[in-house]
Amino acid sequence: MSIVQLFGGSVRGPAHILDNLPNQDALMLRRLGKLGTLAVVCDGMGSRPYADIGARKACKAVQAAIKKLGNSGFSPKVLIPEIHRQWVQRVQPLRTQDAVTTCLFAWVLPDGRTLAAQLGDGLIYGRVNNDSWQLSPTDKAFGNATTGLGIAKKLSDWRWRIFEETTNSIEISMMTDGISDDLLPESYSAFASEMRKALNFKNSRHAKKWLKHQLDNWPVPLHGDDKTFAAIYLGNGHGCAETQS
Repeated sequence: MSIVQLFGGSVRGPAHILDNLPNQDALMLRRLGKLGTLAVVCDGMGSRPYADIGARKACKAVQAAIKKLGNSGFSPKVLIPEIHRQWVQRVQPLRTQDAVTTCLFAWVLPDGRTLAAQLGDGLIYGRVNNDSWQLSPTDKAFGNATTGLGIAKKLSDWRWRIFEETTNSIEISMMTDGISDDLLPESYSAFASEMRKALNFKNSRHAKKWLKHQLDNWPVPLHGDDKTFAAIYLGNGHGCAETQS
């Protein structure tokens, strides 16, 4: 029987540990019952005083928007404006410009229909029915500017992919720029495949331990940023693993 597997990990980067700063990334993995499965990865903009709060609130805003809208929210034009509204409500009384954050998420309905969307930097790499695709700041529509909740004003600031046909073959990897900046575009596919190979069939305890070890011992030691990775796999295996530090 095919099941949806959820994996994720988030650790403070060496620079934030050295400066005694919190992890400004945030991660959420959720099973939503009849609304399917959700993974959210956010990266608070380090130059803003409440970046960590903005990132955590963004994860909650995505979940709240989906729960409020239900299946009618399976449309970027409907869901994304609600995410913005939910986030603004949650960061109050802070000023939104003081809590700017990226927002990446993947929502998989029980029948396999999938919506993935990204605002700001980081990377989403996916395969659905053997169709490989990516969302990243290198996409032409992003340009070179970093954006996020608290800056973005238009739906066109987001990038997304939506798959409206049912499927039983899904692989989605999401990561903040603490990871994606160290990957060459031609290595995205191999990295995603290696992560799935390592995580597949691990139970929750072993997956959490393995992910934390990999992120804490990232092979680019001079990259001091926080690091967050999340994955949704549709296939045989175990359940849900999430680790944050």
